[in-house]
Amino acid sequence: MIGLLFGLLTAWLFVELWWRWPAIQAKVSLRKIPRDGDREYLDRYGLGEQTREQSREDRRTGAWRARIHHFRGPDGSGHHNHPFKWAFSIVLWGSYTEEVLEFVPCPVPWPKCHLGRCICCQGTGEAAKIVARRVRLFNWIPSGKFHRITKLHGDVWTLFITGPRITSWGFIQNGEYLPWEEHNRRYNSTGREGD
Repeated sequence: MIGLLFGLLTAWLFVELWWRWPAIQAKVSLRKIPRDGDREYLDRYGLGEQTREQSREDRRTGAWRARIHHFRGPDGSGHHNHPFKWAFSIVLWGSYTEEVLEFVPCPVPWPKCHLGRCICCQGTGEAAKIVARRVRLFNWIPSGKFHRITKLHGDVWTLFITGPRITSWGFIQNGEYLPWEEHNRRYNSTGREGD
């Protein structure tokens, strides 16, 4: 049943893109996003990219946006979240390995937490267990999910669809949450708001 629903959703998205392609093509933008200085990381093709004012209006009205991502390398250090109420990724080509932080009760008091590969949240009673999985078709990415792509399998292309933007985004690095601006200052990353 889930496979049928996934197939229908994918077919509907492709028909919509094909039907609207002439209008979309006139508005396609390419943004090359490097990491750690000049290292190639991601080519983002914005479908119907907008001005900042239109983007703010979309956030207010709950509009969604679509982008095509062509990954050139894995994510940098730290697990990040996204600023959207909801987002999902449909893998068009290739696959990738993703690490996800799963927040669980800390089994022993900090600083002696050792739950596999574990990041303890400094006495809060929660730990972030790192779970790795391979993503081949679909990835649900709500705003509270902290993750990172650690390995690409082949040439990876995804269709990334986002809901309304509700917050900013940031990283958990060495057990500490950092807003994206602070993370980029500390770790010489070139990610920008909106990622």
